Amino acid sequence: MPRYLLSVIDDRCPVDEAFSRVLHYFDPNKKKNIVSSVLDSTCSIMKMWTEEDRGKYRPTTNDTRSEIEADFHVCCSKLDRVLDKRFDIIIYDPPYVNLKRKDAQDAEFCYNYEASGTIEELVSLTERTAICFRNLISKNGIVIAKICDFHIRGRLRGSYDIQKAFEENGWFLHDKVIYRFYKPIPNLVSYSLKVPIAHTYFLIFKEVTTANGNYDQNAALNIERQALSILSRRRAYENQKMRQV
Repeated sequence: MPRYLLSVIDDRCPVDEAFSRVLHYFDPNKKKNIVSSVLDSTCSIMKMWTEEDRGKYRPTTNDTRSEIEADFHVCCSKLDRVLDKRFDIIIYDPPYVNLKRKDAQDAEFCYNYEASGTIEELVSLTERTAICFRNLISKNGIVIAKICDFHIRGRLRGSYDIQKAFEENGWFLHDKVIYRFYKPIPNLVSYSLKVPIAHTYFLIFKEVTTANGNYDQNAALNIERQALSILSRRRAYENQKMRQV
């Protein structure tokens, strides 16, 4: 495992190796000789996990689908109702883009949410999940959220929405790693209309806390105000540009 991590993982390594690099690099206990407790809140078939990491961390797993082998089968936003322990690392990889759909007539809808239905429903789920994770994260713990950008209804959505949902609910973005893959998302219909997506993000979040480790509501509100201010200015700029056309 490398002693340092670049902001872009771009050496054709498989996703489990890329995730392993991120996991080991940001592990809050890597210098203490302590094995961190891990919750994979959206485990699915655990494609991101290497056999070595699964054996080392033995993550607590959750998936809403009962046919998936997991420790729990509840919505990730309700995990604090069934778990009474704190975790050093929480993984959040929500089901978002349906990459197999090829029957879309309109390029705008080649990217469709599977379990979440719409981008709005995914954002709502993430907001509730961010609140839930505050009840499950240990002091100095991290959340690793994996998300891909995509085009829908004329806009680029994805990582910004997830980041905003966390930041408005008690977290701050600690770091970001780009995982570059070499087969763009299969939306050939829209290649002439949109830039093909050929990367995904690992977003690293930490809880907004005071010096004594308690949740800082005022700091969280300040982050929310800053985010809303930036969004308001961006919308005003876009409206001004549209009027000039």
